Amino acid sequence: MPRKRILGIDPGTLKAGYGVIEVENRRVSYIDCGTLVFSSKDLMHVRLGQLAKHIDELLDEYKPDVVALERAFVHENVASALKISLSRGVVMAQAGMRNISLSEHAPARVKKVVTGKGSAKKNAVKQRVKMICKLDAAPQEDAADAVAIAICEGALAS
Repeated sequence: MPRKRILGIDPGTLKAGYGVIEVENRRVSYIDCGTLVFSSKDLMHVRLGQLAKHIDELLDEYKPDVVALERAFVHENVASALKISLSRGVVMAQAGMRNISLSEHAPARVKKVVTGKGSAKKNAVKQRVKMICKLDAAPQEDAADAVAIAICEGALAS
């Protein structure tokens, strides 16, 4: 399999995680990750605009072959799921404007691929990301989730 650069996004309107990896012959190379933080004092359209700007900058900087995004799910809080869907739309639009492939992965699928267990807890995901990427410390939760999404994409694409 040729080398593929993947930008994983854990979408949100207050915090959004991102993770960048490369996968070649099933080997993961960690590049970067982080968390974008937005103020709850800003109106939603302002936060979405800030998210769009940051995603645009990430696409410019890392030039991914694919953007991998967590699929929205409704657990108990429908309002929260709707807000996440807004941020997902921003990410999709940014990828679409650049004609970059986009894939979506359900949270349970990401956990299953990364930890072996679809019901894994957040800390287990963080620790597996740390191990897979050979990091000294586990990334912050949203960033770890984004890297896990990218790892899932890389594993399923190979």
